[in-house]
Amino acid sequence: MGRRLKVNMPLVSLAALLLGCALIAGFNSAARADGTGTASAMSPGQVCTIVIVKVRARHWVWLKETRKIHGHRVFVRRHGKVVLVHVRVSYLRAEPTQVCTVTPLAALTPPSPVTPSAPASSPPAEVLTSPQRPLNSEPPSIGGSTRAGQMLTAEPGAWSGSPTSYTYQWQRCDSAGASCSPVSGATAQAYILGSPDVGSTLRVAVTAFNASGASVPATGVQTTVVTAQPRPQNTSPPTITGTVQQGQTLTEVHGEWTNSPTSYTYQWLQCNGSGANCAAISGATNQAYVLLTSDVGHTIRVEEAASNAGGASAPASSSATGVVPTPVPTSTKPPSITGKAQQGQTLTEVHGEWTNSPTSYAYRWLQCSSSGVSCLPISGATSQTYVPVAGDVGHTIKVQESATNAGGTGGPVPSTSATALVVPPAPTNTTPPTITGTAQQEK
Repeated sequence: MGRRLKVNMPLVSLAALLLGCALIAGFNSAARADGTGTASAMSPGQVCTIVIVKVRARHWVWLKETRKIHGHRVFVRRHGKVVLVHVRVSYLRAEPTQVCTVTPLAALTPPSPVTPSAPASSPPAEVLTSPQRPLNSEPPSIGGSTRAGQMLTAEPGAWSGSPTSYTYQWQRCDSAGASCSPVSGATAQAYILGSPDVGSTLRVAVTAFNASGASVPATGVQTTVVTAQPRPQNTSPPTITGTVQQGQTLTEVHGEWTNSPTSYTYQWLQCNGSGANCAAISGATNQAYVLLTSDVGHTIRVEEAASNAGGASAPASSSATGVVPTPVPTSTKPPSITGKAQQGQTLTEVHGEWTNSPTSYAYRWLQCSSSGVSCLPISGATSQTYVPVAGDVGHTIKVQESATNAGGTGGPVPSTSATALVVPPAPTNTTPPTITGTAQQEK
């Protein structure tokens, strides 16, 4: 059930040393009592000294249980509390012991006053440090593919001294695994291979830490030579989304690529109406493109190139859009009306101003209230001119204009101002006047 551990017991050793000193003092006092330098009970020629010897002792103690997980030593907890285990510990204890030697009587000299000598010093006790700094017993290892763009992961190896943490420093070496130097900033457990690593080998230096401090860094075997990553290969071309019309934005959607691209470049192309004879559009190198006046009558394509650590791919081209049409006309000034607002008189619409070169116009005359609001279309009034009828008397008149080109129809746009109130026509003679009376000279 228990485990044997070698631990340091400084308090027990100190007690043993103090006991030894007390024994030595008592022995010297007895020696001084008869002036011989030895105890009075000793026989002639016998000399005794007190020495400190190391005696191994064992007893049982409670210690916190630990467990090694992923190379780290952690406390075991159960129900939120640290688990204690009953273990047997072993330590060295210093004990005083009397050692005596006998000298032949013939070799003895006449007694003379003896100056008490200092007690003999004991040999230095074995010093046990607990815990020691970590010591590597199995070098670090590296896992992963040695191809640019791939990730390498370091395992710290095996250590004594129960390390609590580790630090890492990746090193780049030549193809033979020599001339290694630290890779700037590469101090994590994982490292992603890049273009500078191609043709080199990699290794990692691991330093372990515990309560006593840091270990000596340990390095393992270098990787194989890092090879370049294959360039991306297109498996499905890019596509284009958006409305194909001047002023509208087209957006490129990535195609599909092998070998994990990390970035893309773009080039928009202007092609003829059938999608051929394409030419690069200057400055159009973003993922989005706004159609210009110069694109009207053309189709549009986009080229996409993908890159990774191995380099850039050949560009892949999208299908062509439809032909970019002329944009519909846009009104910049509303139409107006000329003529007299009177029943039977002709009103004429005067074109407003439009962008994008209209090729035709459409009209709709409106009958409005006396204040020029609440307008309703007049049935059949779709020409550029209109003659008010009796039903228009007491109303105002407006007109709407639409403009059309190859791109479509813009509008309708109403005239800004309504006419004056439509008045009835002036009286018209239908029967000439007559004269009555006698045609005679006045007397």
